[in-house]
Amino acid sequence: MNTELTVSKPSVGSQLPASHLEKICFRLGSSLKAGIPIAQAWENECRFQRGRTRGTFERVQERLQAGQTLAEAIKEAPCFPALLTEMVRVGEETGKLDQACLKMADHYRTIVRMKRTFWQGVTWPLLQLSAAAAVVSVFFVVLHVLETRISGLVAPDVFMLGLSPLGNLVLFWGAVLAGTLGLFLVVTGIRSGWFGNLPMRLALSIPLLGSTIRELALSRFAWAFGTAVDAGMNAKTAMQLGLRSTQNRLYQSHEQDIVRSVDQGRDYYTALQQAEVFPDDFLQAVQSGELTGELTESLGRLSDDYREHSAINLRRIGQISGFGIFLSVGALMGFSILFMYASYLGTLSEALTGQALTLDEIRQGQVQQTTNPIIAQKNEMVKDFVENNEDFKQIESIYKHLGRYNEMTPDEFLDGIFPDENSRLRQQARRKAADDEAERIAPSSEDDQARSNE
Repeated sequence: MNTELTVSKPSVGSQLPASHLEKICFRLGSSLKAGIPIAQAWENECRFQRGRTRGTFERVQERLQAGQTLAEAIKEAPCFPALLTEMVRVGEETGKLDQACLKMADHYRTIVRMKRTFWQGVTWPLLQLSAAAAVVSVFFVVLHVLETRISGLVAPDVFMLGLSPLGNLVLFWGAVLAGTLGLFLVVTGIRSGWFGNLPMRLALSIPLLGSTIRELALSRFAWAFGTAVDAGMNAKTAMQLGLRSTQNRLYQSHEQDIVRSVDQGRDYYTALQQAEVFPDDFLQAVQSGELTGELTESLGRLSDDYREHSAINLRRIGQISGFGIFLSVGALMGFSILFMYASYLGTLSEALTGQALTLDEIRQGQVQQTTNPIIAQKNEMVKDFVENNEDFKQIESIYKHLGRYNEMTPDEFLDGIFPDENSRLRQQARRKAADDEAERIAPSSEDDQARSNE
């Protein structure tokens, strides 16, 4: 048996998903338990595969037919993780390959359940986040439509950067895309080890989130480590498999020191305690299992407890995230509405206190420079009224002539106040005087004619 885990870890993206590995291990374990030879069992498994995966399985089948063991055959395939390879090797060397495959099927089923629990916890917040982005987008579009359709309406600048509603919409989506890209790079960097242990230490220091990450990692470690010990794997290799199964760089960074301590003959409890990264309940379970000889049972129960606690915490994180998204969207909408209302009141206040153009300025064609739409509209209305309303012109004429009443004759005063009306009245008076004069002259002419006839 190998004394050290030498299988290289393939990239995460090239490995088969846990759900696929669970089915493969279960079918293989069931076939081997029924007495079917490994070559025939693997040949049957090839029929279930498609695409590139089938090609990989067929190459493994060729190695098996060439006389290699299953562990040696799948070692060269990058789609199988190191834990599965080592568990298969232990099963072959101990004559319990069927049990090893069935145990790995249980292991991958546990991982699938954890992933489902995680996605159940974050699905609702993600849906809320998507709905919030859609609501904010519609909000900015509505502001743009209202600003273009309603004269005098100035949409609020939500981000206070001097942008229009469509500009704010572009800025919002730019921020969303930048945040998504940044999150993707951060996650990729954490998984690839770009930032060392710092991101994981920061995440573990966050209440609830840190305990959830820790419990998920320790649940995988407890199960994989206990299963490896139960399968008869040597202490050093079992510890390596357990630490790598955590998929957590904080625990994996201590692998070398812990494995060296185990290799020097120290017990599991002492080696893990010296790392100073494992909680007390985990260390107590390891110590109790070693003292009683039931390490596998103790770690299995601890793994179940961690998995149940992490599932509860994931649901809590989902609820808190959803509530946080709801508050954020509500705050953005409320701020926008209040900002719009304040902008509207400011426009009204400026319109009430602002100076309008005088009549002389209007007649001279002067234009007042103002950003207030109400003042500008008022000036346009006053200008149109002054230039086109006849009643106003007449009233203005009366107002001007009232102050010069003592300086003018009655006719001049009336001509100034009512030029058209007074002219019409004078014409009527002249016509009437002419008619009266004609009537007066007419009888006199008749009397002269009568005297002439006599």
